[in-house]
Amino acid sequence: TKKQKRAFLNLMSWDKYNDSQTGEPTVLGIYQTNSLQLTTTAPPGKEENMGAVFFCFCRMNHSCRPNVHHFWRADLNKLLLVAMRDIAQ
Repeated sequence: TKKQKRAFLNLMSWDKYNDSQTGEPTVLGIYQTNSLQLTTTAPPGKEENMGAVFFCFCRMNHSCRPNVHHFWRADLNKLLLVAMRDIAQ
């Protein structure tokens, strides 16, 4: 949707991936900066690595001292988030 596209384009992009002439963020840069690696459920050696951008999750761990850890549960087809220490409200 237009709303999702706007939300995606408003995500941060690591300078390394910005357009070399204009310095503007690129779609690749936004994806590389914010995507999470996912692995499918498959027999050993036949797993597929994929990635996805989860708007809420990708904003949670941009810190030098992150307080959450995320991991993909292929068997549940879900991304889980676990607090690594107490988080102030």
